[in-house]
Amino acid sequence: MTATTRPQSRELFAMTDSMDVDALLSVFAEDARLVFGNNQPLVGLDEIRSGITAFFDTIAGLHHTIATEWSFGADTIIN
Repeated sequence: MTATTRPQSRELFAMTDSMDVDALLSVFAEDARLVFGNNQPLVGLDEIRSGITAFFDTIAGLHHTIATEWSFGADTIIN
């Protein structure tokens, strides 16, 4: 286990913090599945776009800071 902050993680959080839905959607496959919190999964780009847009409409902005990142093969956990 190593603690790193990979460029891909920084870029993903920067896209999220910019609240640019189109930029954020560019990282998802057509049949992607996104689970936000304990909500039902959003499946496919249309549902993901609607869900992200609805969430962004409820906030004025956001900012993420990566404290620690652990990578295990293809899986990443970010704190």
